[in-house]
Amino acid sequence: MALLSRSRRAVAAVAALRPHRGDHRRLSVRCPRSHHVAAVYDTSAGAVCIATTGPHAHGSKDFVDAGQRTLRVG
Repeated sequence: MALLSRSRRAVAAVAALRPHRGDHRRLSVRCPRSHHVAAVYDTSAGAVCIATTGPHAHGSKDFVDAGQRTLRVG
């Protein structure tokens, strides 16, 4: 139950940073191919890591997740 409470506090603290969340970024995490995969923010609850997964773009120059070395026949 404590983990759920901590998670809710972290989500609320990050939401409170809007619209200037980028001003509070402490660290950006990128994979070896330079895709943005996570960020750490300074919040009122302490340092909070935001990492998202799934079929979405990772950053301003990235495309939706897809196989990068696939052969397209057709």
